[in-house]
Amino acid sequence: MGALRVARDLLRPFIDGPLEYRLRRYANRIVPPVHLSGAPHLFHACAWKTGSQWVRLILSDPRVLRHCGHAPFIWAHLRDLPNHKDTYLRTQRSLLLTCYVKPEDVFALRDQPMRGVFVIRDPRVLLASWISSVRYTHRPNTGVMAHRAAMSEMSETGAYQYATHAFVTEFKPLLEAWLCTRSETCVARFEDLTGMESFQAWKSIFLHLEIDIPDGVLASVLQTYRIDALSVRNPDSKADKYALRGQRRLSELVDIPEPIERLAKAYGYPARQ
Repeated sequence: MGALRVARDLLRPFIDGPLEYRLRRYANRIVPPVHLSGAPHLFHACAWKTGSQWVRLILSDPRVLRHCGHAPFIWAHLRDLPNHKDTYLRTQRSLLLTCYVKPEDVFALRDQPMRGVFVIRDPRVLLASWISSVRYTHRPNTGVMAHRAAMSEMSETGAYQYATHAFVTEFKPLLEAWLCTRSETCVARFEDLTGMESFQAWKSIFLHLEIDIPDGVLASVLQTYRIDALSVRNPDSKADKYALRGQRRLSELVDIPEPIERLAKAYGYPARQ
């Protein structure tokens, strides 16, 4: 699994997210970078259910940071902790991670041009994954619990219809907005990042971000965070976040809304068989 990942997993119970990224930024300051990316401010934006935590771990790995010289920040920390946003805005070279927002929310943070990646996944599969997560697996929060309460007395069909409408309402504007930013943003498909040609897909991201990372270093980073090494506690449980290891069969879906089919086509996904 790699010494870095083992150490991180051992320390996780004692280090919360904000502290983890303060430590990453501190290490970034004291260890001179091997290279500097040509773009001063980078970002990782994403739709929900696109391996966002896995992607951010790869992009903020110390070996990657040494080849770009950027200080890593998490979007949610900027949103919830004012001192983190102040620090981010004072930082001359920044990498903003896991931005679950529209492009204008990201670009408004900086006067300088920003360069980044938006990670998408087949919107039809996103729909299935989102419904399962909202109903069963996602940790409780205000939005999730509101949806669960609304579906609690519904039949399976009624709950599916409710969740489908909620998904279209929440995600269609986000996915449409990122389609219009291809000059600044590399659109990366989750399926490509985890598929047979994953190395080349990741290499395309780093080329777009102007991060000059050697192939051997990149291969080592990807090996550390292999997505197929995620632990599965109970493969048959709907309550297990990683039970299907990010995979959903399109045959499980029925009555895909037409706007979602259009978005799948716009992002280059083939029509359902």
